[in-house]
Amino acid sequence: MSSISEIKADLFNIISDLYMDLNGFRPRGVYNVAGMSVEELEAELADLSAAIEADIEAEKRQEQADRDEAEWLRFQYIIGSE
Repeated sequence: MSSISEIKADLFNIISDLYMDLNGFRPRGVYNVAGMSVEELEAELADLSAAIEADIEAEKRQEQADRDEAEWLRFQYIIGSE
């Protein structure tokens, strides 16, 4: 059975990885893990997960907008060259 400190360390490791994915750097000094409860760490993990999902969706929308714009430009080029 894991101790509370092991659970908190595991949660923080995941939080640190997600924070890195989202921000491009590790959260050194951002969290006081010793002073946070497991529930607080789980809530932070949920918040970071939601932020990453939102970033992924925004990236997908931007990629689609870029494809749409490229298609429109190709169409304009074809129409303009006739």
